[in-house]
Amino acid sequence: MQNNTSLSASNVSNVSIQNCTFTNSTGNAIAFSSSSGSVTNTTITNSNINGNGIWISSSSSVDCKSNTITKTGSGLHTGAGIYYYAGSDGNATQNDISGFNFGLASVRFSSAGSHDSYYHERNNRIRNCNVGLMVGWGSYLYFGDPPPSDYMWNSIYGNTWNAKVGTTWPYQCGLVAYGNWWGAAPPPSNYQVGSSSYFYFTPYLSSDPWAGYSSSSASQPIAEAKITGSKAETATPGPLGQTDPVTTESTNAAVQDSLLPGITLRLQGKRQKARTFFLTWLGQHPNDQRAYLELYHCADSTTTPELIQYFKCLPVHTMPVRDLMLSWLYLRQGDLSSAVSMNNQIIKEQGDSPVALAAELNNFYIDLYNKGDINSVILPNVRTTGVSLLV
Repeated sequence: MQNNTSLSASNVSNVSIQNCTFTNSTGNAIAFSSSSGSVTNTTITNSNINGNGIWISSSSSVDCKSNTITKTGSGLHTGAGIYYYAGSDGNATQNDISGFNFGLASVRFSSAGSHDSYYHERNNRIRNCNVGLMVGWGSYLYFGDPPPSDYMWNSIYGNTWNAKVGTTWPYQCGLVAYGNWWGAAPPPSNYQVGSSSYFYFTPYLSSDPWAGYSSSSASQPIAEAKITGSKAETATPGPLGQTDPVTTESTNAAVQDSLLPGITLRLQGKRQKARTFFLTWLGQHPNDQRAYLELYHCADSTTTPELIQYFKCLPVHTMPVRDLMLSWLYLRQGDLSSAVSMNNQIIKEQGDSPVALAAELNNFYIDLYNKGDINSVILPNVRTTGVSLLV
């Protein structure tokens, strides 16, 4: 598909896009809104300034695998390769992304990962972007848990910033990215981390698992990449990837995320089991805000009704963004009127707060993608403050 052709999916389930070619699409080459599905073995090349590769928004759940997504020409360093936005989630594996403003982004309470149990030598490659991995507005990105791991083997290098985490809004974000190649060993310091967020990256790869690849062709040779870092370099990392002193022989090189078993179940498509995991965890740790977000991301056709009832009964003070989660859960259920009503309630009660702005944007994207009525929405906060729709 070429010359300004694009595809969009709104309020539909299990959409599969594969073996397609998009050239110079205006806006998003592929867009998902309140939908689920996958994009595989697809090539997207775009020189338009406003062009994005794969846009995943409004509580969508989409897996992206083995795609080549490239920004060129006059549009270089604009748009996003793969963008998980506004309560969305999914798995991104073995994609080759280059030339965008954001290579891969997880923004506004989204949660994405690079878990691939069938591939252990080469995962995503993200290079020559302004920001390789962008994580913002209460979102989390899982690009490598402590090795041995099915998440790691990503190559993120040659970007102005390899990562930015929690720098656009003071709500905690997290990037867990052990066992990846960052362009050098030890990794360069071209990353930014907000004061309430964290970024873990040691131990790291000592060589590029994509070495020898001109593209994502599986017929080309695989370079041997090894985990490296001396004991002093790979002690338990702090929020900025810094390390603490090693005090015993048994000190683990990386922090084991207590929520990772549930996250992995979700990325494997086992959402009922993931839901049970997080409910059990929250019964023991009722103040864990991240666990509530991960529980929300367990929503699918079977779990969404149960999760709506759970969040409706949850006191607002327990989770300050509970109502945002409810609005997105209504979207996953296809209940647009309840989603809009919940967003309007947030706007009325919370005024000019960042959460109210997020609710306004939720209604904007409902009108744009689900109703096809962009002219009916008004975004006074966005127009007067200059806040980008993309962040």
